[in-house]
Amino acid sequence: MARPSAYIEPSRYSVFYFRICIPKPPRTSFPRPDIRRSLETKCRREAAIRSAAMLEQVQTLFASVE
Repeated sequence: MARPSAYIEPSRYSVFYFRICIPKPPRTSFPRPDIRRSLETKCRREAAIRSAAMLEQVQTLFASVE
């Protein structure tokens, strides 16, 4: 997968969000085609750190659903 910072996007209020598209095989197990969660920070550096932790959780989730 890409770097954790590749999954960061700012909201219009400058708060960063983690967003990742769900791969096709486990997509039927989720209500939406992507996961988007607030990282609850306006600092890009802090968002990158939190994004890395979130990416690990999501990868574990995808592995358990497959």
